[in-house]
Amino acid sequence: AMATIRRGQVPVTKSIQNKGIRSVLSDVSNRNLIVKNSFHDAKFVKPVGKPLKADKISNGKTEKSVKLALKTHSKSEDPTAQKITGVTKNIKKPSESTICGKNDGSSQSNKLTLAFSSLALSVVDIDAHDDGRYLMVSEYVKDIYTYLKFQEAEYAVKKGYLTGRKVTARMRGILIDWLASVHSRFDLATETLYLCVNLLDRYLQQDCLVSKSELQLVGMAALLIASKFEDIYPPTVEDLVHCSNNTYSNQNLISMEKKIFTKLKFKINAPLGVHFLRRYAKIMGMGHLCYNLAKYLLELCFINYRVVHVPFSCLAAAAASLAIHYTDPERKFVDIWDSTIQEYSGYSFREILTHIESIVTFVVSMESNPLQNLRKKFAAPEYLEVSCLPCLHGEIPAEPLLD
Repeated sequence: AMATIRRGQVPVTKSIQNKGIRSVLSDVSNRNLIVKNSFHDAKFVKPVGKPLKADKISNGKTEKSVKLALKTHSKSEDPTAQKITGVTKNIKKPSESTICGKNDGSSQSNKLTLAFSSLALSVVDIDAHDDGRYLMVSEYVKDIYTYLKFQEAEYAVKKGYLTGRKVTARMRGILIDWLASVHSRFDLATETLYLCVNLLDRYLQQDCLVSKSELQLVGMAALLIASKFEDIYPPTVEDLVHCSNNTYSNQNLISMEKKIFTKLKFKINAPLGVHFLRRYAKIMGMGHLCYNLAKYLLELCFINYRVVHVPFSCLAAAAASLAIHYTDPERKFVDIWDSTIQEYSGYSFREILTHIESIVTFVVSMESNPLQNLRKKFAAPEYLEVSCLPCLHGEIPAEPLLD
């Protein structure tokens, strides 16, 4: 008699009945998947020309034709053997063993492959001595700074973005000068002021309806957000309100903080100029005096509205080279900006020349500038009193920068 099948029950075939009950995927295991050839023993051949059909590969004639094609391909001209114009002549191609190391399973096989263009330009590997220092992330540091430079375009502001606004460039400079004094009063991190200025400019660019009475509130909210990102102990809302002489309430500051987050779509953590300056200082071998002077020159760019659109990686390059020239006047700019710093920064000397001249002009004008808080900040002993150096006071250097 035929067995009755209940509703919802799947009929069982005879083949499954004979095998009996088994667990799901009981036949599939790692023991059944035996790999005959290991990955290291496999030989990979780059295909030449059009791919051959599967039914023709087994033919002996086809195998001979493939080997013959590989031989002719290996005898073709090496692309690295081409002449490099404008660099040097008779450059020997580095052997494969010296670059990649032998495949003996030792640590030598993990060496990084150097770019042939870097070898041709005699670029020094400044991260070579940091291999054992894990906090320096020498394996990734070049990619990190390449990515930071790429990200600058997303967090940039346009040239003359305050044109036709109620807020003028002079008001912006006064606000940043006041924010620098508040930053010094609370002894906040260096990155905090850089991020604060970036948030301020980006918000003012997005919101064209900011009035004069709201400008200080925007700056306070930008400083609060930046401090929360960079400092361990950021100032409280009450502290910042007190610094403004109670011009605004606590709720006003919290509401403006929300507006900035919403307007900037929560894109806060921008690449900062001090990040690039630290990298350039390592490449160029700057001392403490020279580095603090470069920081002073770079932070003066905050209140210089003419360079507000310039990427901070470029301004940091200009400030670093100018600081070296100020501390060592006998060194010319062309010698300072050598092939190594050009390779790591991505800027030629002619690209930063205009910004060097802008910084020099602004530094000389600081004698009569009413915004003096940044100058007072770097006159402190902790910054080696770099703003009081005699080389910063006087006329613009008459030396041609390209000599």
